[in-house]
Amino acid sequence: MSRSISLPTLAALILCVPSAASALRISPPRTPSQPRPVVVVQGATQPQNTGWATPQPITVGQPAGAAVEAVEIPQSAAVNPVDALARAAVTLRSNGRLLAQGVVLADDGRIVTCLSALDGARQVEVRYANGRTLAAMLVAQDDTFNLALLQPRTGSWPSGVHLAPGTRRGTRATLSMGDPPGITTVGFARRRSFVDGDQLLRDAWQLDPVPTANAVGAGVLNERGQLAAVIVTPRSGSSGNSAPPSAFGAPALVIAAMVQRAGETARPWLGFTARALRAGESIQGVIGSGLRVLDVAAGGPAQTTGLIGGRTPDHVIMADGVALRVEADLASVLERHRPGDSITLRVARGAQLYDVPLVLGRYPALTP
Repeated sequence: MSRSISLPTLAALILCVPSAASALRISPPRTPSQPRPVVVVQGATQPQNTGWATPQPITVGQPAGAAVEAVEIPQSAAVNPVDALARAAVTLRSNGRLLAQGVVLADDGRIVTCLSALDGARQVEVRYANGRTLAAMLVAQDDTFNLALLQPRTGSWPSGVHLAPGTRRGTRATLSMGDPPGITTVGFARRRSFVDGDQLLRDAWQLDPVPTANAVGAGVLNERGQLAAVIVTPRSGSSGNSAPPSAFGAPALVIAAMVQRAGETARPWLGFTARALRAGESIQGVIGSGLRVLDVAAGGPAQTTGLIGGRTPDHVIMADGVALRVEADLASVLERHRPGDSITLRVARGAQLYDVPLVLGRYPALTP
């Protein structure tokens, strides 16, 4: 049964995260369709029926985790490489600064780029061919070949390129360079193995001429319009005949292995966007931290659960018992979960707090 408490006491309980739940004897709702309020601010009206519905579980495949040699890349139909890359090439930014090029994978929506070019950023802004921008998170990496895999936070992008099956013959190379990216056929690419520090880079692509810095992270398409490689840079300052050039191509086989290790769905989807409270903001004049729900995706997990955004939005105070002060706190909780998992959100709606179950979903496809 809900307990009325004073405002100062409520503030202390909310800010003392480890002991708040136990002090109030909070237990999970008896049924997900009827979440019960765990705290009522003094003077508030009685709890109202929120209408929260039970989310449906999602069946998720297991990650492959296969070695590079075991990855099989299916053959795809030939397409014009310039047209294909014009749709799939993206640029990546952080705080307005251009970091690198990137390329969208077909039937996946995730983005491959050069890991070191991200300069340590775990979240970047992706700018697509039509000018749309979305935030994306780092979900996988290959340290040997300096590759990164990014997942858009609000969906996937259907216009991508297919990976090229393994081949040892050379090919004309089409890639993107500049900002916005211009598409060009730069020359010839051939297979070669390099030694970068103590790492053997087997079956990399050497391009002639060597790509410039404004092509780092770009996809390299072969004559069939398939992704043969992504432009990366060496991780060490090795020199000699076996050392890699200043930029070279990490092969499709390595990209495929990284994608499979990341799993079919690398990051679960909440179905809402939120921001941290700004200086001077509070929830009901009491709670000084939390995430304000900005918008809720139609048909997503948050809408199914009943969260609301807009002018009088919900505020998410905790996730699985972790206090949420900035957006990164919620991202850290999600890193421990996969689509189909259930998490518990502590939600402030009006003068009440609720413990609300939410089943994480898969990222949907976006419309270009």
